Amino acid sequence: MKIRALHLVLLLTISATIAAQQAGDTISLNTDESITPPQQQTWWNKKLLHKGYKGYLEFFTEPYFEENTFLFGASTSHGRQFSSKIFLGAGTSLIFMKYGYIRNTSSYGLTVTIPIIVSFIDFRYTPFTKRITPVLGLKPGYLIFFNALKISPYVGIRWGLCEGFGVNLGVEFPTLISPYDKEEMTAVRLKIGIDF
Repeated sequence: MKIRALHLVLLLTISATIAAQQAGDTISLNTDESITPPQQQTWWNKKLLHKGYKGYLEFFTEPYFEENTFLFGASTSHGRQFSSKIFLGAGTSLIFMKYGYIRNTSSYGLTVTIPIIVSFIDFRYTPFTKRITPVLGLKPGYLIFFNALKISPYVGIRWGLCEGFGVNLGVEFPTLISPYDKEEMTAVRLKIGIDF
């Protein structure tokens, strides 16, 4: 029992020593006193997302291969950065839906482009406060033209270029849910944008 307790104390001492060395936030002056200096921000770990207003502008493309449909457009959302990790805002998308209609194999094809406006709520979670960090998010919205609910979870990467400005790359998975159609319409959206 004494040997197990001694092993436990030794293990905890080694863990605490390694953690203190990795943190590097305590400088020993002598055996009796020490100070804790403020954490210096390097280029890599500089916190670039601060509380307050935040805006996003994104451009995207969204092919529906089975439906012979192609979507492209832009979206913007504006809201509040509540912490360095959580953003909540509202936005709108202008989507151009290019639909190719073919009557039969021997007949002519018709291509129609329809503009669609979508309003949504934008929730973003940034798990790390580094210059390059993953981003998780959700954009629920409503399409009046289709009378359908649109839910778009997404993942991406944010690269903070300077304080308050960054570039975002991501993949979004929009799903349309309509009360009149039992089947859900899903797609993959590729997007690039900036935040300011």
